[in-house]
Amino acid sequence: MKKLLMALMLCGAALAQAEGEVKATGKSVDVMKLDISGIRLGMSQEEALKILKEKFPNASKENERKSGEDLSKLHGKSFVRFAMFNMGDGETIGIQFEPNVLENKPQELVVAGVLYFLDEGDSDTNVKRMRKDAVKKFGAPVAIDMFGGYEWCDLGGKPLCEDDKPILRLKKKNPLGKKNSAENPTALILFSPPLQKAASEAAENNAVNTSKKLKL
Repeated sequence: MKKLLMALMLCGAALAQAEGEVKATGKSVDVMKLDISGIRLGMSQEEALKILKEKFPNASKENERKSGEDLSKLHGKSFVRFAMFNMGDGETIGIQFEPNVLENKPQELVVAGVLYFLDEGDSDTNVKRMRKDAVKKFGAPVAIDMFGGYEWCDLGGKPLCEDDKPILRLKKKNPLGKKNSAENPTALILFSPPLQKAASEAAENNAVNTSKKLKL
């Protein structure tokens, strides 16, 4: 199975390059230094929202998702864990926040993910536009996945980026082949699995520890 998966990955990369795409460099990058619209992983919630307001004063919040009970207890109170902002012209930015448990500061909220969507117009045109802009800003991708998606990460000796490390990913298309742009928006995604996992584990452990405190 692993050999088959590797063959598919290599085939996908070869096809992407055959179509005139940018070639992968195979050279790792520090994702923590990359940004989407000025917003970086690990940035405080206050700073991220300030940058968003300054750069996009007319942006409107489409929706938000509050923290669950365990995360709220870990942080000290309920907080907005994920918010979507409509920038206009079919552009949307989503930001995910988590308690800063990696630095043992759960009372602070930091950016754990940034998503930039283009959800209107022709999907192929959107992909070409975002690829061009992404390569101009971040340089050629470190790796290209089996679906032709661009990836930037610390490879750690691997041929493709791993799911448990910080990554910047430009998705080419939905693996299930959905063609509806509303269901399958072109997306540039910057996220930190280590922070997301650590926050979830810390919240779970905190809930368990709290539940063991019995009054005699």
